[in-house]
Amino acid sequence: MNRDHLRDDLRRRFRSEYLGQLSRKQPCLTRKSTLRVGEIVFVGNDNQKRLDWPLAKIVETITGKDGEIRVVRLKTANGELVRPVQRIYQLEINSPIEQKITKENKQENLDPLDRTEVTLSKENQNEECQLIKKPSVVTRYGRQVKIPKRLGLND
Repeated sequence: MNRDHLRDDLRRRFRSEYLGQLSRKQPCLTRKSTLRVGEIVFVGNDNQKRLDWPLAKIVETITGKDGEIRVVRLKTANGELVRPVQRIYQLEINSPIEQKITKENKQENLDPLDRTEVTLSKENQNEECQLIKKPSVVTRYGRQVKIPKRLGLND
């Protein structure tokens, strides 16, 4: 009972906070070109509030005569749907970024400014690794600048 309550509370909070902040207008050109099979999207519906839109997974993309993606086949919790691209709203996070975030989270808890890069020296045949410390950024008043973590988008 407690686990079900926690799951429902998390789902309700996700829908109210995240979906409320999600932008409704998306550029058509970028949306059509970036839809991929396996991506999780929202299925828009004019008769429902945005908080009640179902999540779906793209099963298949169907292109038109011009080669652009026009229609997608989706799998929802209740079954499969076929919807035009104009009714599909992408989440802000895509699969490659999520994989990159999980790789970064597996590293030790290091400050982004304290991370070091590992480079292979070509001079040594033994492929010894050299650690190079990234320079820290300091303001003109001497304060150290901390780069914000934004879902691994800033490298």
